[in-house]
Amino acid sequence: MIIAAHAATTLTERLEVIAVAVIICGLIFELVRRKRLMERYAILWLAAGVIVLVLGLWKGLLTRLSHVVGIYYAPTALFAVAFVFVLVMLVHFSIIVSRLSDQNTLLAEVDAAIGAFMTSISAGSRSNDVTMMVYSEFGRRVMSNASDGTDHGTSAPVLLIGNSVKGGLYGEQPPLNNLDVNGNLQVTTDFRSVYGGLLNDVLATPVSDVIPSWNTALSVH
Repeated sequence: MIIAAHAATTLTERLEVIAVAVIICGLIFELVRRKRLMERYAILWLAAGVIVLVLGLWKGLLTRLSHVVGIYYAPTALFAVAFVFVLVMLVHFSIIVSRLSDQNTLLAEVDAAIGAFMTSISAGSRSNDVTMMVYSEFGRRVMSNASDGTDHGTSAPVLLIGNSVKGGLYGEQPPLNNLDVNGNLQVTTDFRSVYGGLLNDVLATPVSDVIPSWNTALSVH
């Protein structure tokens, strides 16, 4: 009877571990499918799920490992390992959030510089004749790279600022779940159209005189 009870307990422990592994893997696959979790982070969680599954399928392994560290109920050891794993992930994500905070600080500096310039211009008599364009010399991709940055891409926002600018969003908001084969945002507005609008409306210059074989221009004023 004692042997039978021990075998039943061991089987129950293994089933509990396997259930935890299946839940982890299922949850991760669902989050990836819904674009809520990036693949690079999903790999870490899936690896954790596979390890848990191996511990559950390999009879006696989890029990022996838990006894080594002085824990005599195997699932408790599993949750202890899971706690350490989650703690490591939290530290990793804290580093990422810190980097995002740095980016927000830099963007705030750009915002303050633009605001100060436009305030100064508005104090003069030619404020309606000033139009500012803010852009990057290259676009960015959506997914982060190995260093938690973003690689050069084909798309980027362009900001037009001025009293005479017709405000609003030109083009379409590119969806994050419909990237091209290289991981770039889908281009909705050609940058030459923006340049053409500035040439026409701000500089009173024919677009084709500056951009050969191009006549399209956004109406920005």
